[in-house]
Amino acid sequence: MPSDDIAPGEIPAAPQVLHPGDIVQVTDAKDKWFPALLVVDEPKAWGFTGFVFMPRNDGPPVPQVYYRMQNGKFEVVGRAVVMSADMAKARDASLATAVALAEDAKR
Repeated sequence: MPSDDIAPGEIPAAPQVLHPGDIVQVTDAKDKWFPALLVVDEPKAWGFTGFVFMPRNDGPPVPQVYYRMQNGKFEVVGRAVVMSADMAKARDASLATAVALAEDAKR
């Protein structure tokens, strides 16, 4: 069955490599945040912590709203273009670690 024919919530539970600043979409139809898009803040072995910004019509946005998501309940759909300097630094370090691990695995 082509991947376009997989219904939401039927995505295989394989762990994905995540980095700070990745954008993920909740694919578990039973999750209360389905089908929200979140920004990955901290990748974890079990999934990630991430957040969304909550815009307001009458003033500045409220702080980020955080959520925890387990592996197998989301898909990476891209990366944030605008992020804090701390997140950009964490993303660069995470990507460098992934490259180093991949190079070590080739040896």
